[in-house]
Amino acid sequence: MKKKIEDLKILVIGDLMLDKYIIGKIERISAEAPVPIVHITKEYSTLGGCGNVINNIASLGAKTFCISQHGIDDDGDEIDNKLIQLNCRSYCSKRIDIPTISKTRVIADGHDVQMLRIDKEIISPSFNEMVNLIHEKVKKENPDIIIVSDYAKGMITKDVMSCLSRLDIKVIVDPKPSNIEYYKNVYMLTPNNKEYWEMIHYLHDANADKICEYVLHTKGKDGMVLYDNKVTSPFMNGKEIKSKPVKVFNVTGAGDTVVSIMAICTALDIDPFTSAKIANECAAYVVTQPGTSVISKDLFDEIYNKYIN
Repeated sequence: MKKKIEDLKILVIGDLMLDKYIIGKIERISAEAPVPIVHITKEYSTLGGCGNVINNIASLGAKTFCISQHGIDDDGDEIDNKLIQLNCRSYCSKRIDIPTISKTRVIADGHDVQMLRIDKEIISPSFNEMVNLIHEKVKKENPDIIIVSDYAKGMITKDVMSCLSRLDIKVIVDPKPSNIEYYKNVYMLTPNNKEYWEMIHYLHDANADKICEYVLHTKGKDGMVLYDNKVTSPFMNGKEIKSKPVKVFNVTGAGDTVVSIMAICTALDIDPFTSAKIANECAAYVVTQPGTSVISKDLFDEIYNKYIN
């Protein structure tokens, strides 16, 4: 029987954040200092970090559950409420010793100018008990595939990745070069262009086939390159996927869309190259949208049917 997206269960492990936006108008310069005064017209918040991956998956109808950590504060409560709204089962370690990670952006309305970003975070490795939590919840939920969304904020540790590598479940990692040594025996890495070049020497020296089966190098407007490390030398003879020219509005979240679509397609038993073509078109759409966007189910189905049916 052919699998359906609605039947899939996807585990997302990574750094949860709250993205806050303050939108306002600038009408004058402060008398106190040579800085503009922003009169607030709108405020809102969205899930950031691995939360945006969950948002992408939920928009397509797959079931999600999340393992992460956040602080015991109002921002953490807001994250929990947003996950509930997405029907995502959350297994979060709530820590009193760190705040919930947040990024507050001040944007001048009508000018699309980000004036300032205020970050609140304390980078602290997740507790050793996180490994036990992963074992327990994976056994309970039995996911079809696992996404690791690593922002190098403390959730993803060597012990966490070692735990995942022992599971008989494919793991796709949206990586951070600083944690490259953790990613042993995963199914796929999806680095962007900057991350790819920062990791290439380590991967080559360490024999990439021992790190992962596939590397999907995302290159923005230049498309993607898929490397199959089982049949080629590391970073040689990759399969190129071209992108059509689009008017880019905002690249924020494009990597989250790519890793989400790759996970869904892989769980649907679609081959990696076809999956990458689908993910490439989906990412090309989200970068044309304002803010952090996700792809709709109708548009995904349209793109999916171009390659599958």
